[in-house]
Amino acid sequence: MKNYIYIFLSFVFLAVVSCDPQEEDDFGLGSAPTSADVQFSVAPSAENENILVFTNKSTGFKAVWDFGNGTGAEGDVVRGTYPLEGQYTVTLTIYTSGGSASNTQTVEIAVTDPSLLDIPVYNMLTGGPDNLEGKTWVIDAKNPGHFGVGPVDGDSPSYYAAPANDKAGSGLYNDEFTFTLDGFSYIQDTKGDIFINTKQAGNFPGAYENAGDYTAPYDAQDGLKWTISEGEGGIQTLKISNNGFIGYYTGVSTYQVLSLDDKKMVLKFEDAADPTLSWFETLIPLDVANATPPSPAFSYTISGLTLSFTNNTEDADSYNWDFGDNTTSTEASPVHTYASEGMYTVSLSATNVNGTDTEKKTIIVSTTNTITLSQLTGDNSKTWKLLPAAGSFGVGPSKGSTEWFGSADLSGERSCLFNDEFIFRTDNKYVYNARGDVYAEPYMGVGEECVNESTLVGTNAEPWMSGTHGFVLNNTGGPSVITLQGVGAFIALPKAYNGGEYAGAPPTESSVSYEVMFYVNDGENELLGITIDVSGSGGSFWSFILKAENE
Repeated sequence: MKNYIYIFLSFVFLAVVSCDPQEEDDFGLGSAPTSADVQFSVAPSAENENILVFTNKSTGFKAVWDFGNGTGAEGDVVRGTYPLEGQYTVTLTIYTSGGSASNTQTVEIAVTDPSLLDIPVYNMLTGGPDNLEGKTWVIDAKNPGHFGVGPVDGDSPSYYAAPANDKAGSGLYNDEFTFTLDGFSYIQDTKGDIFINTKQAGNFPGAYENAGDYTAPYDAQDGLKWTISEGEGGIQTLKISNNGFIGYYTGVSTYQVLSLDDKKMVLKFEDAADPTLSWFETLIPLDVANATPPSPAFSYTISGLTLSFTNNTEDADSYNWDFGDNTTSTEASPVHTYASEGMYTVSLSATNVNGTDTEKKTIIVSTTNTITLSQLTGDNSKTWKLLPAAGSFGVGPSKGSTEWFGSADLSGERSCLFNDEFIFRTDNKYVYNARGDVYAEPYMGVGEECVNESTLVGTNAEPWMSGTHGFVLNNTGGPSVITLQGVGAFIALPKAYNGGEYAGAPPTESSVSYEVMFYVNDGENELLGITIDVSGSGGSFWSFILKAENE
């Protein structure tokens, strides 16, 4: 028969028979009781044989019970709950004016009653009877106030409350604490180290100062057990056997449960070296700690000033859209019409129980795909650069698409590309200025990285160095077309030409044409979107968004 002595826990339902502390006991003033004077009876309750009724038959002003299962009670008639089969040693201690004495009886529970385990506190702490592996908890490191200290009679860490991740690297946040109903086992997985109070450092060889206290090498022993009991005023107490502990070590193994539900547990515990203090920890289930907010994702189509958004987010409970024009929506996939052309930053925030995350996209709203010579050149000379934003340099199966490459903002990793200047003048001259560096690729005969422009001398890429070329703007109907003339003339990407991509140097006689997708000037941003078909059949397009530089 499996023995569960001193490891069982339960809620204790008390029926206390009051007694008058002024009443004279049978032992007379000053006479001490003996164990023989302490007598009690035990009987199964009417509703369940695993719930026992204990009755004190002795005389005294206080009767204190230890049910042998990690719980106890006070009173002359009390009840103890035993879900699991086994033998339990029950101790009654009687207090009289002359002293105290104890006596014991052994009770045997013949059959396990799983229904007595299916109670809220067990289920929340362990995951319930069906969760055979138990439930693993960790310190809630990401939330402020997850760890701290306050006065011994306080209920919050009023002296110090740790900011998020304040004790990173201390050995506190990697610990895992698993509670199971199977044998009421407690598994303390320290990952080899623990975070301890400074005054406990002498008890741990190899401890060293860290994160305001001490970190110590430590592997918890096997065979630890847990118990939980409910005392006066409904206060729940969680105990770990054999000097086991939860999280930060202050020399104690007993914890007051301030709150407990499926998603969070808040504990208060004493400081063995300083009785004026109480420490606090907040724990969350490991699966909650490892869970992440939803990853928002969306696409859209444009028709004039109207955008139709498609929400591709999974596992979200709610949404919040910001269209960048002081309007918002909580619909999943809204349709929005802008009042005017321009560049707008649209953000989608998606939320679930694990938090909120946000996806942002820069969207150009325009109703025209033409540009005049005056707009392109500024009636003299106008400098354009790649817009430092996601989607401004990419390739995909349709005009403006970055499905295959370029959906992210590349301006950081390819800064030498985003500082390039593309200058159009009214004398139909086009000037490319690399500003001293270029983004090289293998087709140029150079490695894929930012290099000094002089590196291109003597390579396939020499014709693509800074230089002056000609251009023609065609506005004969349909989208505007900008054609660059001259060997090595290009905008944004040297290898892209009409119908393909160069694998080596450009031909000695060459030109390249770009179709205008949009032009917009909203007073703050002057933007030009261009595209080039590198498939020759409308199946592959490089697209670029340029921004005019303010003079």
